[in-house]
Amino acid sequence: MALSKKLFHALYDCEIVGEEAFDMWREDTDETTPGKRRALLEANTFIQWLAEAEEEGEEGSEEDQ
Repeated sequence: MALSKKLFHALYDCEIVGEEAFDMWREDTDETTPGKRRALLEANTFIQWLAEAEEEGEEGSEEDQ
């Protein structure tokens, strides 16, 4: 498992960084951050998992109403 992916999981699991922050980081198009592209590639499965979990959570809240 890539270091970026492990780090992102740990930050998320310990509730240090929330879903919104990961989304903002992923969507930021500022290319001046060194290594961002590589980090995105390494953490791609985590980012996809997070997006899917977020979608499932939204569906569940709509069903509760």
